Amino acid sequence: TNYGLCFILKPGPSTTLTVDAYQIDVTNRIFITQGFPVTTAAIAANPILSLVGVGGVVRYFTNGLDTSTRGVDIVGTHNTELAGARVAFTLAYNYNENEVTRSNANVISTSQRITIENLAPKHRANFSTNWSYNNWTINGRVNYYGEWINQIDYPNQSFAAKTTADLDVSYDFKENYTLTLGANNVFNNKPDKIKQSPIGAATAINVFPLTGSLADGQVYPRNGGPFGINGGFWYVRLAAKY
Repeated sequence: TNYGLCFILKPGPSTTLTVDAYQIDVTNRIFITQGFPVTTAAIAANPILSLVGVGGVVRYFTNGLDTSTRGVDIVGTHNTELAGARVAFTLAYNYNENEVTRSNANVISTSQRITIENLAPKHRANFSTNWSYNNWTINGRVNYYGEWINQIDYPNQSFAAKTTADLDVSYDFKENYTLTLGANNVFNNKPDKIKQSPIGAATAINVFPLTGSLADGQVYPRNGGPFGINGGFWYVRLAAKY
């Protein structure tokens, strides 16, 4: 079930403000279950589990929960001229909250519920500008991502909010060609490193001091959070139009 409201305001001839509020309710959402260990008794009751073996873990997809997502998108744009150049500014903000409204505790674990509700940052924003003059174009963007949690893989750790910046400069020549020099994540920002679990924690995350990583080599969270773990990326691009 979807609900939404949209407002569009024009404070001036070159300025637009858009506000979208929404709620999305999903019933019987498909999700993978928590792990169920295979025992000798389980194999006796269901012989097909012998293919997994004692000590193995079984998971399956099921309609195991209901969710409700509420949020608001706010986008403001402004176009102007500066020293003979065309300049456009865009400021966008999103607030998004996920809630598990129903689940079976025997199927969906507490860690899974926490992750569903907090894996995506609740706050996201970006500010971008476009400057163009004759054959030159410059695009700049600053991106903000709020904190997030993956309780399944990294229990008891909250990954902090981060900011990244993107920049590209383009030059048009010979009518049909555009040369672009750019960078995504200019300042090479990365998510927080995985932390050692506190002493006495029920689920232990062991970071080896010698490598600063887990046993499988992980230093940063495997899913990379909202902007990945690869850091900055510089590129040169030549485009041709015919």
